[in-house]
Amino acid sequence: MTNANNNDNDITEFDRRLLALVERQFPLVQLPFEQLAQKLNCTAADVIDRLTYLQNQTHLVRQISAIFEPRALGYDITLVAVAAQADKTDQIAQVINSHPGVSHNYLRWPTDISNLPEDRNLKQVQDITSHAPAASAYNMWFTLAVPRSAPSGIDDVLQQLGLLDGVDSIRTHKVLKLLKLRVQFFSDQNQPADRPANHRQIDPQLVQQLQNTDHPIHRAVRALQENLPLTDQPFDQLAQRAGLTTQQLFQQAEILQKAGIMRAYRTIVNHRSAGMKLNVMLALDVSNCSEARIIETVLANKQISHGYLRQTYPDWPFGLFTMVHWSGDLPSCIAYIKQLAGDLNSSSGLASWSVKEYCKRSIKYLSTESYKWQPTR
Repeated sequence: MTNANNNDNDITEFDRRLLALVERQFPLVQLPFEQLAQKLNCTAADVIDRLTYLQNQTHLVRQISAIFEPRALGYDITLVAVAAQADKTDQIAQVINSHPGVSHNYLRWPTDISNLPEDRNLKQVQDITSHAPAASAYNMWFTLAVPRSAPSGIDDVLQQLGLLDGVDSIRTHKVLKLLKLRVQFFSDQNQPADRPANHRQIDPQLVQQLQNTDHPIHRAVRALQENLPLTDQPFDQLAQRAGLTTQQLFQQAEILQKAGIMRAYRTIVNHRSAGMKLNVMLALDVSNCSEARIIETVLANKQISHGYLRQTYPDWPFGLFTMVHWSGDLPSCIAYIKQLAGDLNSSSGLASWSVKEYCKRSIKYLSTESYKWQPTR
């Protein structure tokens, strides 16, 4: 898989080198653009200029911010599947998206991998929807994070959403094991394979401090999740808004990273602008494959950004969930899916193709908005 859209003449080789650096890790230092400039043999002004262009003009850069572990911040989080009536999906999505804990929401077309058409003339996902019937009623998928301390917990929220007009069924697919969480489109192809992801136990005292709105670590979380200003000393602005000194902000960031609460501080790239033409949620029955083999395969495949073992149901035996991003054409993506299923000794699975993006945003953690939410029907 190529890492960027080679037809996009607006993206220079310098941009690729820059994105390869900041997509892995953005430096948490007083003069981050100066540090990047030294690695790229240019000036800090050059770095700021290109990142500004990539964010504001090409929209390739979505934002530069911290990536947090929601559970460590006191949130319950889950993937939700909705069987939505086709003529009411837009209205349903509007209500779902009104919850501040929804970060991703997609309308997907589920196809049985054994029925995927092998037709070199296929051009777009809509061609699949006309060739292959929907293999499941669950056609809307979103992620939901709700504070455990909120009056309406995650189960209450789902119960209320399940009552919406046009929702035939709603259910969660809870994580049993996180295998991979790595969304990088410009990283070096020769980088070592990802290592298995894992969650850490958080110090109870630190958990309490995170909920204290006056504590520096709470303020740091609120600040670090904001989009970084593209100025010479950008962390000065974030710190000032949070009522901290820049040094205090860096100290709290270090604590958050060591505790596993802040997974990374990096640039988030728009996958479509990066040349990923296709996005498919691939769920496979891996009951005939060893867990070691599953982990090895998921980590080795650069096309896979997310990998989870999730809760199954009698009518949904597909325990492995992966997100596949593909820059090639549709027939080659179908061939890849079938090859991947074969590598995992799986003859049963669903490829759910993204046909409409209803929501894609970063959650503002530790805000009070989730406490106020009520569905509007």
